[in-house]
Amino acid sequence: MIIFILILNLFINQPVCGRMHFDNADRTQNVIVSAEIAQKIVEIYLYNEDVGILRLYEELDYDVEVTYDEQSYEWIVHFSPKLQDGKYALDSSRTVWIRRDNGRVTNISR
Repeated sequence: MIIFILILNLFINQPVCGRMHFDNADRTQNVIVSAEIAQKIVEIYLYNEDVGILRLYEELDYDVEVTYDEQSYEWIVHFSPKLQDGKYALDSSRTVWIRRDNGRVTNISR
């Protein structure tokens, strides 16, 4: 009987999650409208000293590639540092995803 009451209580008072989930994008909102805006927001984020291992360094030149993933509703911004001899350093590249509906920046792929 007690188990039945507990199960009934769970159905009546369902827990509400206050977190923002990545899989339910609001496709009516378009906060980040272009690739240039996405790139600028990510640059501001990555040049911050508190970012840690993702941080970009001002003494390096970066090639930036911005693509849009329609399935996840995100801009994907990839930074590749160019060395002085024109080659690329593969271990120093950074990829960041920015949600188009709310502008959330993350370094985790979906």
